[in-house]
Amino acid sequence: MEPREQFSESFPRVCTAIMATNTHTILQEMKVMTELSGDLFEWRADFFERHFDPSQIQHVLKEMKKTARKREIIFALRSIDQGGHCALKDDDLKHEIFQAVIDSNCADYIELELEPEPFSPWKKDILQQIKASGHKAIIAAYNYENTPGAEEITSLVRRCETTGADIPKIAVMTHDRRDILSLLQGILKLEEIYGKRDRIVVGMGREGNISRVAPWLFGSFLTFASSITTSMPGQINPNDLTLIMSHLHTER
Repeated sequence: MEPREQFSESFPRVCTAIMATNTHTILQEMKVMTELSGDLFEWRADFFERHFDPSQIQHVLKEMKKTARKREIIFALRSIDQGGHCALKDDDLKHEIFQAVIDSNCADYIELELEPEPFSPWKKDILQQIKASGHKAIIAAYNYENTPGAEEITSLVRRCETTGADIPKIAVMTHDRRDILSLLQGILKLEEIYGKRDRIVVGMGREGNISRVAPWLFGSFLTFASSITTSMPGQINPNDLTLIMSHLHTER
């Protein structure tokens, strides 16, 4: 996908994470959330009790697609090392799982983690297949402890981009205003050197709320809202988030 210049000037898309543990609750939660504002669902499959079973992953995705009411779906299987719940170490099994996701043709975006670098053979193969299949690859890096300095933020996003990602993503934990400044400076430097394109940038934590309600300031075309079963630090109800963004965006 070609980078879209000035994309952050458009109204941001709202994504709701689905983090339930079983098929019934996943689908019930989606049905409720489709009545609220939003554009996409992110399925955090690492919370799913059968996330180690490729056939079950594929089955749930197919049911989610029926329930999503034309909203797009992001598939994410976040590892423990990146703040998630997936402890799988078997590369062959991970390959099978992501192959099942691609074959389902139900995930519009498929997230792969940047770490560990360089990419293992299974991840390189999956990335190539995602792009060949017409889906979009998100390459993501997470830091649930702190916010790196501005230079490291620039470097981190760029490393995601140079993998061949359609969408680079970073999410970092903020603790004070200096962290917000570092995140903003890092993204501004990135845009000055490499230009604007579709990116996802999230500042987690209370101080990071500014990145959720005004994602365009951070060059992010997408922001995350809270859901029912769980909510990540700093997330806001999708209706409230859309209303806040509408007021802020129209004043620009």
